[in-house]
Amino acid sequence: MNQNKEDKMCIRNGITILSDICLPGKNTTREEIDKLISICEKKGWTEGMLYYYRNNPGRDDRVNNLVNRKGFDWKMIVPLGPESVVLDASCGKAHNSISLSESCKTVFAVDLDEDKLIINKFRFEQEGIKNIQLFKADVTSLPLYFTENQFDFILMSGVLEHVATNKKCENPYLTQLETLKGIYYILKNNGYFYLGIENRFAYHHFLGKMSHGDIPFTTIMPRFIANTVNKLIRGKPYTKYIYSYNGYMKILKQAGFHDIKIFLVMDYSTP
Repeated sequence: MNQNKEDKMCIRNGITILSDICLPGKNTTREEIDKLISICEKKGWTEGMLYYYRNNPGRDDRVNNLVNRKGFDWKMIVPLGPESVVLDASCGKAHNSISLSESCKTVFAVDLDEDKLIINKFRFEQEGIKNIQLFKADVTSLPLYFTENQFDFILMSGVLEHVATNKKCENPYLTQLETLKGIYYILKNNGYFYLGIENRFAYHHFLGKMSHGDIPFTTIMPRFIANTVNKLIRGKPYTKYIYSYNGYMKILKQAGFHDIKIFLVMDYSTP
């Protein structure tokens, strides 16, 4: 842990708070979140999830993703051992963290959404998982919180394309690059980094089927056109940059990474 940040951190609801940033509200109301947390606390994580999905029709597929650990056996390609220390950068519902916890000493599960972290804590308690530590922190500023060469393995799945969304920046590429540089800084010299992200020129993007709720075809448009279209239709710039093979090779090399291998899979979350 970075000593300067350690002096300022606090523990709240079992979560180590390293950032005061608050995420903007999404589709779920504060009342619904508080109800979910209350159920998790009183009846357990499973009952809380059942309540959530009963009240969010059409998202039943997510239940399987949450409980099916075998779906994340990609971890077997990384040589983790009993002394390995892992960072799950923007852990979300922590299914990756749980899967990895079975093969290493400690997982640092980081996210800016404090509510998700609290719910994850209830799941860990229910399942008897004791080697995952929860941190509220901004993945774009990891060197502020952690030390150089600290982690054996760092995972960032479905995150890099979003890091500029809530940032006031003119160039999302630079925000993404600085995020990757921060990851490289805290990764051990012989460590591994897993990046799960979409292919900019995937065939379904040419059919108008966009990821992340983007306006159809903006992913494959030149950036300045996508930016103009997004401003005209949604009143904000286009920030969810994803890349082609060459684009990923370029940005990863600029961040300092070498011995880069890119795999084409149908779903990067379950390779």
